Amino acid sequence: MKRWEHFDYEERDGVATLTFSRPERLNALTFEVYADVRDLTASMREREDVRVLVIRGRGRGFCSGGDVDEIIGELLKMGTRDVYEFARMTGACVRN
Repeated sequence: MKRWEHFDYEERDGVATLTFSRPERLNALTFEVYADVRDLTASMREREDVRVLVIRGRGRGFCSGGDVDEIIGELLKMGTRDVYEFARMTGACVRN
C-alpha cells in the first residue's frame, strides 16, 4: 500500500480512512494535500476491495479549509487560467 506524505491513510475490512494530520494548522489544506487526495481518490475508482472512504481530521478541528498562507494568498496572485485548473483538480477529488 502506498504511503501518503500529506495525510495518514489506512484500510480495514473494506473501509479506507484518510486522516488529515496538521492539527497545529487545524488541518488546513495545501496544494500538495489536494493533489494527494485527488491521486488517492483516482486510484480507488476501480477498486472493489474498498467500498467506503472516511475522511477525518486529527486534533480539535476536522479541516479549516485552504491554508491561508499556502493556498489563499497564492490563489489571489494567480491568473484566471491557473485558478480554473486548481478548481478542476479539487472537482476531480469529488468526482472520483
